[in-house]
Amino acid sequence: MSGLDCYYANCNASYGAVLEWDAPGAEDNPRLDLDDVEGHGPENINIDEPVIGSEYLVGVHYYDEAGWGPSQVYVRIYCASTSGVCESGPPVDFGPVTLVNGGLGGMEASDFWRVAAVTWNGVTCSVRSLAAADGTPNITTHGVVQAGR
Repeated sequence: MSGLDCYYANCNASYGAVLEWDAPGAEDNPRLDLDDVEGHGPENINIDEPVIGSEYLVGVHYYDEAGWGPSQVYVRIYCASTSGVCESGPPVDFGPVTLVNGGLGGMEASDFWRVAAVTWNGVTCSVRSLAAADGTPNITTHGVVQAGR
């Protein structure tokens, strides 16, 4: 994770946390609208006005202080115009993918699923899966992602 990753501690307005992205102003900043701290979902991140041509990467980090077991994870990406009309058709769904906690390796060894790349064209977006050519989910660890690899 980098300082630009949106998660509970840095992009949740109810905590007073705002994450500044790309263009000046709040329109392109992500916001965590739903943050399920119990681990049963859903969680929801929105960007009101993404920067045209920018690629936004979507990933899921398995984070659990209590050491719960494996989780079945789903991701749904909606692309809508600023009017709220879904120009690109139905949402794009990924999953289920099983993610596990880091165990003795701690948070650094916890699974991180690189899900998709989303590019906004000003009207709608394109969604590109980050899975392997054979469809295998792109799963690495939080430590690898945090190190920028």
